[in-house]
Amino acid sequence: MLGSTGVGRGIAIPHTVIPGLSRPFALLAVLDRAVAYEAIDDEPVDIVFLLLMPQEDRSAGLKALAAASRLLRVSACATQIRRATDPKVLYSHIGAFKAQ
Repeated sequence: MLGSTGVGRGIAIPHTVIPGLSRPFALLAVLDRAVAYEAIDDEPVDIVFLLLMPQEDRSAGLKALAAASRLLRVSACATQIRRATDPKVLYSHIGAFKAQ
């Protein structure tokens, strides 16, 4: 492992390159209970944004990683993600912050 993908404030963005993947794939999970994750601030993680990136197009993966990082750094966005009670509401919150 090169370093923790726990970026702080209860958020982790684990990511890796997958040979044969044609485009980036992401999965957002909000955990019922935070878990120890060796994050940079030593806080447990309850929001996990998994990003799988294509080996053949690393620039697309890096752009997706940067976008996720920017979005999740917005404290109000993370709060809304934690409060969302269903996927449609969750995605609407993400879309609202992404449009800003």
